[in-house]
Amino acid sequence: MKKETILNSFKFLSLIAILTGCWWLGRELDIDFEHYREMFKQYPVFISGLIFIGLYSAITLVVWFVAKDVFRIMAAVLYGPLTSTIIIWLAELLNAFILFHLSRLLGREFVQQRFKVRSKDIDHVKKDTSFWWILALKINPLFPFRLLDLGFGLSSASFLKYFTISAIFTPFRIYWLQFVLAGVGGEILKDINFVRDFLVDNPFIIIYSVIYFLSVFVLTIIAFTVQSQKRKDASYAGRV
Repeated sequence: MKKETILNSFKFLSLIAILTGCWWLGRELDIDFEHYREMFKQYPVFISGLIFIGLYSAITLVVWFVAKDVFRIMAAVLYGPLTSTIIIWLAELLNAFILFHLSRLLGREFVQQRFKVRSKDIDHVKKDTSFWWILALKINPLFPFRLLDLGFGLSSASFLKYFTISAIFTPFRIYWLQFVLAGVGGEILKDINFVRDFLVDNPFIIIYSVIYFLSVFVLTIIAFTVQSQKRKDASYAGRV
């Protein structure tokens, strides 16, 4: 076996080990909501916001489930929907940068060798990964940011394109949730009926949600249409 193949296999196993460690740590780590909330109250908004971004990125980078939800609720309660959206947005961009490059550095070459991906196939994937396709996935709440960051890191998609789309459009997805969390606060962890009552009392968020999900649906249709058209064009060009 070639040294390069061994090295790529080792890097890929390192990536798997890191992700497994994140899963294990997520089960063991206990986030004290009240402790962190009181800590952030001691500082001005600008200072606490910077601390929050660093803490959110550091913890949610390795703990993908409960911790992220707790910190999003905390941000919404402390800063309100708009400011918390900006803070979470900046923290998620930092995570996207780290996870994308971690995945590309440790996993991409292994995937290329394991699945016999050729250079011309990589160029094809770059062209095939359209603006609309990345956008449709990034604003869809069914696809976690972290899985997308890792997945596109393994692909040959341009980081600049991926990061630019993330920077411009993910605030719409983040704001939708932060607005709800700002209204219900920590009650969302205790009583789901409180969320229902909040939505009934705030029809704006229901209208926003309908418009948002319709937008996700339309963008997904556009992405599929663009993808299909590109394949047809490529197939036609190959016959000519």
